Amino acid sequence: MIPLKRRHRIALAGQVNNEVTGDAIAQATVKIIQAPDAFIQRLILKTRLYGLPRSFTRPGWSNPSFPQALTDPNLTLGEKFPILQQLFDHLDQKHNNPSAHVIPDRTKTAPDGWFYFTDLPPGFYQLEASLPRAKLRYSTASLTVELDDPPLNNQPARNSPFSDKLNLKLWIKPTTLLGKIVDAENQESIDLATVKINQSEDPTLRFETISFKANGFKINGSKVNGSKSTSSRSIRPQTIENYDLGDWNYCLSDFEPQDPVTTVTVSAQGYISQTQNIPIQTGEIKKLNFQLHAQR
Repeated sequence: MIPLKRRHRIALAGQVNNEVTGDAIAQATVKIIQAPDAFIQRLILKTRLYGLPRSFTRPGWSNPSFPQALTDPNLTLGEKFPILQQLFDHLDQKHNNPSAHVIPDRTKTAPDGWFYFTDLPPGFYQLEASLPRAKLRYSTASLTVELDDPPLNNQPARNSPFSDKLNLKLWIKPTTLLGKIVDAENQESIDLATVKINQSEDPTLRFETISFKANGFKINGSKVNGSKSTSSRSIRPQTIENYDLGDWNYCLSDFEPQDPVTTVTVSAQGYISQTQNIPIQTGEIKKLNFQLHAQR
């Protein structure tokens, strides 16, 4: 007899995108942070069936009563879920490319930014998207979705409400500064201005020069501690409208903000350099304009 393969039903699917540029984000972690009791009960059953990593049974682990907590009748399933996620966070750190088959409450986005979860019971789910390796440069994004019982034929119609669960959008915000660099006298845009974030005297913690022409034309990029920062050619019109950004001719994104303020220096040939300090938090999108005075 030929063994039958189990078919998995895609219950939730969507894409993680950059809030500023609209680009898809690969290797983002999408995690279920709230779920119905049926889902939590399934996770507990899997944990009891497959056992725990050795590190969870050694003295000194942050939650030595973990096995007992999963069977404690005084705890609700909702209270047990955060305890379970301690286990999954531990596994996530051990696996470079975790999948839903390895860690059932989370997955990674594909190169095109898409993700999916299979075989979920109906109920309310809250999803959270993040970039753990760039957590100082990007905020998290979350959404809540109600999953209904699937249609009997298991094939959702293109325009049915159920199909919306297969086209979810999670927008992650990179730390972003943008604005206009203009001549102080005539208010005309200054082409090829250099925007630099002064982070440290240590050269490995400094951005290389990033230059822009009008409308955010990219000249070159930069690196900080091996993390790519970017200048942007374009910004989503919806983002410009949502944050009332108006006109701009430079955009610096995906950088690590400094505490308490980030120092930004702008220079251009024939002009006096200008430095400003701005408080900005991870995932904030702020406008910062510069008016440069010509050298005499």
